Amino acid sequence: MSTEQKVVYIDKARPQANKASKSFSIFKVIHKLVIDKISVSINQVFNSIDDTLFTLAEKASTSTDHQNYFSSMRDVRAKKKEAINKYCKLITQANQNFLAQKEENSNSPPGDVELEDDLSLLEHDQLEQTLAIENIISKINLRSSKDIAAMEARFGELFPNKYIDEDSNPLSPKNLTNLFFTACSNFEVDEQSQLVISKQFDKVMAKEFQELYIKINDLLVKNEVLPDLKSKKKKEEQAKALPEADKKLPTTKGDSSEQLSGEDEDLINVLYELLAQRRGEKVDGDFCSPRQPSHSGNDSSGAGSANNSAQVKSFIDSLSHIQTERFHSQHNGIESPENIRDFISHDIAKAGGSGAASPFSQIQSDTIDIISMLFEFILGDSNIPDNIKALIGRLQIPVLKVAVIDSTFFNRANHPARALINELAGAAIGVQSSSLASQDQLLQKTEAIVNKILTEFTDNVSIFEELLQDLHEFQQIEKQRADAIEKKTREAEESKVKVESSKAIVRDEIARRIKDAEIPDSIASMLADVWSKYLFITHLKGGDTGTDWLNGIKTIDNLIWTLTPKNNDTDKTKLLSTIPKVQRELREGLNSILFNPFEITKIFQNLEKLHLDTLTATNDLIAGGVIDDDDDFIDPTPAPSTEQNNIKEKLHTLRMESLQKQKVKQQPEADKAEIPLFEEAVTAEQTVEKTSPETTADAATQEDTEKSELIAKVDRIDIGTWFEFIQDNNEKIRAKLSARLRNGERLIFVNRSGFKMAEKSSEQLALEIESGMTEILNDSLLFDRALESVISDLKQIKSDKDKVKHIY
Repeated sequence: MSTEQKVVYIDKARPQANKASKSFSIFKVIHKLVIDKISVSINQVFNSIDDTLFTLAEKASTSTDHQNYFSSMRDVRAKKKEAINKYCKLITQANQNFLAQKEENSNSPPGDVELEDDLSLLEHDQLEQTLAIENIISKINLRSSKDIAAMEARFGELFPNKYIDEDSNPLSPKNLTNLFFTACSNFEVDEQSQLVISKQFDKVMAKEFQELYIKINDLLVKNEVLPDLKSKKKKEEQAKALPEADKKLPTTKGDSSEQLSGEDEDLINVLYELLAQRRGEKVDGDFCSPRQPSHSGNDSSGAGSANNSAQVKSFIDSLSHIQTERFHSQHNGIESPENIRDFISHDIAKAGGSGAASPFSQIQSDTIDIISMLFEFILGDSNIPDNIKALIGRLQIPVLKVAVIDSTFFNRANHPARALINELAGAAIGVQSSSLASQDQLLQKTEAIVNKILTEFTDNVSIFEELLQDLHEFQQIEKQRADAIEKKTREAEESKVKVESSKAIVRDEIARRIKDAEIPDSIASMLADVWSKYLFITHLKGGDTGTDWLNGIKTIDNLIWTLTPKNNDTDKTKLLSTIPKVQRELREGLNSILFNPFEITKIFQNLEKLHLDTLTATNDLIAGGVIDDDDDFIDPTPAPSTEQNNIKEKLHTLRMESLQKQKVKQQPEADKAEIPLFEEAVTAEQTVEKTSPETTADAATQEDTEKSELIAKVDRIDIGTWFEFIQDNNEKIRAKLSARLRNGERLIFVNRSGFKMAEKSSEQLALEIESGMTEILNDSLLFDRALESVISDLKQIKSDKDKVKHIY
């Protein structure tokens, strides 16, 4: 019998055990580093919170604000030490849980984690706080993205069987930030003071966390945990990017095997033919690459290809001189074709000349014109913010060099130089024109890309591929952060709509039921101010068809019925059985929403008295033999008090206002003013005298039709479309359509970071677009639109010339 399977090779298991032991030891050192750093940093946070609250209290404009800030300051001071200790304990517990996690079940990503509270049920101040925390986490992730990625990669090396991401990593910005606010959960502070705590944490800890992650990586490197991570990662990314680049961005060095499509060949020919016709030359269709001299005599020296290469080199060198000069002068405009040609002529002459009749060929001269026209379009395009246009405009000379060096530039829609301009413009469509580079990371990135091209690009077009890849990586990080914030913004707005809708439904249901009911004012107040809270929560959770909601409405009907005296034994019997049921339902409902027990006691003491009065009146009616007849019935209850009438009137007014708003939305614009002012009435009367009813009706119908068509167009606009709004102070802001709520009645717009910028109705947006106060931005490929525009303009010039010739 073989015993081979029962042999245990201890020496083979020992290295793994040693490695695990070493990993745990390293992580414990990291834990100590984190606790030491956090203890000092959080103390700074609380000192900053204390100073800020004190300053706000001193500057408060009202006694209420002054008291709130001082009260919050005192509470934070008293609980500061407790919060710091709790924060450190929570971090310690999270790290221990991470180390104790079963590795065999930890090498796969965790499932979606449900939030403790449904966002749709949070109150407005809680939503504000939640979004503030999400924003803090996003900022830290963006600021320390490389250090965090390196830390997680090294943690993955330390614990190869554990799944490492921002949820499972106990030291991620998300977990460290959430643990802090958990530690502060027992602070008794108002909403404004909560935001102060959030802002000061953000202000101090963004930098502190970055330093912490750098120290963690340094410690890991010292312990030989992926010490060459950066260079290794870069090589892997480059190796991965090469096949993708081969698929998406073919080589730019004019591969002889690469054939242009007929359409692409026609594009080059169309451009040069149209320019030749603009000069009045006869076109024979024989055009060549801008790298080569034209066939019109510029190569008359007979020196052949050697002279051609020398001429092209002189041409490129001169453009490089212009490029360098533009970088040092920080010139943001574009150069005119005449200026470029003059500079090249003088530069080549200064260098000793090219030996040719002209320092550049006709095709090269035409290329200068084409690139200049393309950049004129770019700088005139209103879809791009002015600050981004200024930066892209500085790429005129480098792009001209690319067009001369690379014969495929105009043919390939995915040429890296063209793709880079398209990506820069597309990414920047949401940038505010008033943004400063110091405040906007995309502006900083764009400026860095432009400066790198101006300083490093000579004749190797591959630099555009590298920068395009770098821009894609940057955009991916920004997009992830913005998408997360936009999702929270959209959820918050959906929650607000749901809350507003539930409140309106509750208000209308209660108003409709007590409008004509003869009930005491205390009961009317209780229903409007207290029971409405229970109904609001039940409707929010279950909607119109929820069991709790329907039972809550039925309780109102039963309560009103039990407060009306009965005049027969049958109803009396029913009354005696219904009163306890109603009181039980009311008590259970109020207890379920944790309503103030003291107030509940007062409510039921009053209700019991009223029910006793109702039973007494019922007995009197039955004993007196009063029949249930509308003509003979005598109401034993006193007339409603003034206070009760006021409450009913207020509820009735709220109900009517709600109905009126719905009515106005459904009515045509011309029918809204039912009771005009005296002056308006006179004007309308005079108008009627001059205009027949049929004409007025037709005009109103036409106006309604036009408005409906505008609104229909707005309703067809895709989510994600960018707009530019002109504010009341004439300032322009850009925002993206993020959500349609209430069946399109409410449109939510966010900025590039995902935060809410505006809220409009479909009708309001349609009217603003019609009036020119709002513009739909075109985010299609910029360079392609520029090419189409140039060709269209050149064709128009040719058409105009043909018309003139025909006339004469």
